[in-house]
Amino acid sequence: MNLKSSALPAVMKAALVASLLCASACAKPLEAPQGQVLTINGVEVSVTDVKLAAIDLEGPSGAIATKKSTLIVSLKLTNKSAEPLRYDLGWSTTSSTQATSPLLFLDPGPEIQLSGQAQIPALILGSSVYTPDPVASPRTLNSGEGVDDLLLFDAPPENAKALLLSLPPALFGKQAKAPAYIRIATVPTEVQQPQWLSEKDEYKGPSIHFSIKSVETTYPPLLKADGTRGTSAEPLVGIRFTATNAGTAALEYLPMAAGLAVDAPSLTDTSGTPLERVDFGPGVNHTETLTARKSLAPGASLDDTWWFARPANTVTELLLRAPGKRFGDTGLIRFKIPYTWSDPRQFAEIMPVPAQGAPTNQ
Repeated sequence: MNLKSSALPAVMKAALVASLLCASACAKPLEAPQGQVLTINGVEVSVTDVKLAAIDLEGPSGAIATKKSTLIVSLKLTNKSAEPLRYDLGWSTTSSTQATSPLLFLDPGPEIQLSGQAQIPALILGSSVYTPDPVASPRTLNSGEGVDDLLLFDAPPENAKALLLSLPPALFGKQAKAPAYIRIATVPTEVQQPQWLSEKDEYKGPSIHFSIKSVETTYPPLLKADGTRGTSAEPLVGIRFTATNAGTAALEYLPMAAGLAVDAPSLTDTSGTPLERVDFGPGVNHTETLTARKSLAPGASLDDTWWFARPANTVTELLLRAPGKRFGDTGLIRFKIPYTWSDPRQFAEIMPVPAQGAPTNQ
């Protein structure tokens, strides 16, 4: 479930008061520990996994890495009642309450008294989506059908010992009137990091496969439109790669000089210092660098080179990031590349052609 906003304190206060009144006047709230199935009105719900992870979100300009870790709660629901069930976690609501959406709190202890209890906000996605999330809109579950969903929250405080997940009554059918709860006894502390591939690995996205052919520091030979030959004015780092469309539909590749609405590839050292992207300017071409959009039919491949400024002579490793959207795909391509600084020879008889740089994205 991709939640679009976190609960508002003013709204939460009213919702919590209603919950407290019911707790005092009604039966004890129904609850279960993580890993155990909670059954209400024939609907089975359980939390199967809880983890902290650094995730990527797919935005309008491509995939981006989140700066903070995210708590991912895996929720399994099966409708074993005789009636159809509307699975809706409040996607259309403008504010989240216990009546409409899953909410997460620091565990208040044996008695569920949530007044004043700290809430863990849902992750605000805005116009972005978390592509591994299997459910992003309401659906009807007939008898015997179920869903495996992902709930995204901000990371809990470091001192959090246990959590309490509040589930809206509508998850358990029209007859349910009060929230139900699942206790998460152990809060994960280790953050799962995204995988960085080595120079010899192949990245396999949903549709695009990407592999690095070579990384070199050189003065690339250039050709002007008038036939004049030259080189770059400074040594540059060139990353030569092959991309293959492994999907079933045609894709469009956006080279470095095209597709300004899509995030460009970036290259940094391990401290995060960006290396300037290099464009050779209008009318200047490098024979192994594409300058125009290129369509990739299923099974077709292309080769291209991305150019960056040379790093400091103390750098021994480079980090390459590129959004899959550059290839008409999703996801974020990541490579960790060993680097050896060098000072290549520039032939004196060749007139240097200044390169035009652009700030790199991190």
